[in-house]
Amino acid sequence: MAVSPQRKDYRAAEQAWRARGLNVRSSTWRQPRGGAPFTAAALKLIAAAGMPPCWPWVRSGSGVLAEAFPMAQLKQWGLPYQGYAGSAELRGEILESLRTRLDLGRWRQACLDSPDALDAVLAALAALAVADRTAPFPEDCDEEGWIAVAP
Repeated sequence: MAVSPQRKDYRAAEQAWRARGLNVRSSTWRQPRGGAPFTAAALKLIAAAGMPPCWPWVRSGSGVLAEAFPMAQLKQWGLPYQGYAGSAELRGEILESLRTRLDLGRWRQACLDSPDALDAVLAALAALAVADRTAPFPEDCDEEGWIAVAP
């Protein structure tokens, strides 16, 4: 069956965040800034690295891989979650709030200068929540995984 390039299929995790007002991309979207190329690249890298299965399918052991979504993390904490990629001022506000969670030290400026660096920090915080088992997820998400957020 041919898949339309305009088709947007959403997993339960993506639908849940869309219902909360986030503009979540479908992992099957194949147009510019689509999820399919990123998903394929990530899966290829995971396979090449011999990484273990993804959370929440595996909930213990070392090296568990989790999917994080920085915008969802910011929304979870009540911080600006839209427009921060183009605004150093918003990134500064986010970083100020993060001071209660971690000391970025010399990396603070990199996060202020680059939304990608800030996203990496947010994803790492979500990964830590998975590692210490505080990341919430519904029990019925085992069919397709879940997006990790720190409480």
